[in-house]
Order: sequence, then structure tokens, then C-alpha cells
Amino acid sequence: MALDLNKLENHVTANSQEFVYRALSEADAVKFVQSYGGFRVNIKNEEQINLLDTTAKLRKSNGCGRNPDNTTTLGTVNLKVHQLQSDENICIDELNSKFTNQFLQSGSDYTDLYFADELMNLKAEKIALANDFLIFKGDTGSTDPDLIHFDGWLKALNAETKAVVLPTADRLYKRLQLALALVPNAVKRQKDFVIQMSKDDFETIQIEVANDNYYKESEVAKLLGTNKVMVAQEGLEDEDLFIMGKAESFIIGTDLESEFSEGKFYKSIETGNMYLDYKYKIGAVVVNPEDIYIFKKA
Repeated sequence: MALDLNKLENHVTANSQEFVYRALSEADAVKFVQSYGGFRVNIKNEEQINLLDTTAKLRKSNGCGRNPDNTTTLGTVNLKVHQLQSDENICIDELNSKFTNQFLQSGSDYTDLYFADELMNLKAEKIALANDFLIFKGDTGSTDPDLIHFDGWLKALNAETKAVVLPTADRLYKRLQLALALVPNAVKRQKDFVIQMSKDDFETIQIEVANDNYYKESEVAKLLGTNKVMVAQEGLEDEDLFIMGKAESFIIGTDLESEFSEGKFYKSIETGNMYLDYKYKIGAVVVNPEDIYIFKKA
């Protein structure tokens, strides 16, 4: 006789103390405005942003005479933040009968979860990614429940109708070079001028430049042949849009900066559930949209 093992399941050792969560793309919009000074904090509801512009016309001097033909323009735009939250109930008792019971504290009155830190970090990253899409694609008339909270940058720019098709060329980076020539000098010569695009298009350009065997000196990604910085944005995924203009025109507001990444994990006395809650304020606005130029692939 021999051992008949057909009815036995293969043994799996479930003693790992680590959890590996799904890969996420890094959220970009908030970091983008933070790096260019467009991140506003301590906003409870709505904040007025003051705008200033002036002309500088030159003329021949005429002794003591004056010709005051310059104009200073003052304006405002309001940045409203919206209170959002993301909630989850976790019944730890349900983990008793699963492999996860090895992560439970002794006793039956559970007040903590072994992998709480990993769970909260993952949740915070996913919220950041959702914020990215909301900041760019937010539309109060959308059918997507994650995008209805406020109008994002694309709607503020009227991007759907404002976008102009990129000039024709055999490379995407060449099309952008031709498009850049269509942007007025007064706009593209600004020190914070950037070209925002999706990560897919950003990668396409990097591959094209590499395949064309061009050497890149700078760590900062710039459009080949120019000093114009290119910024890859997760929020422009599947849009095929290229936004050219001053980085400082794009503003994001919140109340407390740490609210974006800090949640509360606590036990409810009433229900016995562990609550994992994130609550924060966020809003976005574009100033001087007339100086923003938008191009599309087709």
C-alpha cells in the first residue's frame, strides 16, 4: 500500500507578518502647485485671491510734461474649498475565522489592527490619486460620483472647446515644438512656464528622444531644443491634452495640509466596528485662464 494524498489540500504557511498592497501611480497635482507656490492653506470656506496687472508703455521724455497712459488693473478670483470624506467600517471580529487571526491581539475586545499602518497608508495614497483626477476633471454635472464635488481645472479652462490640434509632425515632441511657436512670447517667456501632459504622453516623448539618440544634460525634463519644463500629470490620464502656461496660474486650496494624508482609525463603542475615516477640505481654481494655451493630439 502507498499513501493516497489526492484528498489533501496543499499546505500553505500563513505566517508572514507583511502585507503587500497594489501598486499606485504617485499623485501629482498637489506636489506640482506646492513646488510653484500655488498651494493655499487655512481656508475654511472661501478665500479671495487678489490679481494685479499693469502696463509699462515707454515714450520720449518731454521735459516736465507727463503723459500718464499706463494702466494698473486690480481683480479678484475666489477659491472655494469643499469638505470631503472617505469612510470605512471594519468588523475585526470577522477576522477570527480567517488566516488573519494571527494578526489579532489577545482577548476578544479588539481595539487595534496589526496592519493598520499599511491600510491607512494605502488608503491615503488612493485618496491622493482620486484628488488628482478631481482637481483636473472635476465637473459638478458629471455622472462619476468621484468627480461631482467641484469643477476642476479642465472645466475652468473650457478645455474641451479651447483645445487646438497640435501641428503635424512625425514625432510627438516635434509637434509640441511647433505648438510652442504658436504661444505668445509674453506667456512662454515667463520663468514658471510649463507644459503639462499625461504620464503616457510624457513617457512617449522620453522614448522618442532616446530613440532619436539625443543626449539630455538636465535631470529636469524639458522639451527638446527648448528650456520649457514638461510636467507629467496623473490627472490628465486619457485626455490627450497639453496645457501650456504659467504654473502659478494653477491653485489648490485646503484647510490643513496634513489632512490629505492623515486619517483616524478608532473603535466605535456603539457598534464595535473599527472606523477608518479621512476628512479634509479641497478646492482648485485657475487664474488668468486667457493666458493658458491648450493643444490636443487630434
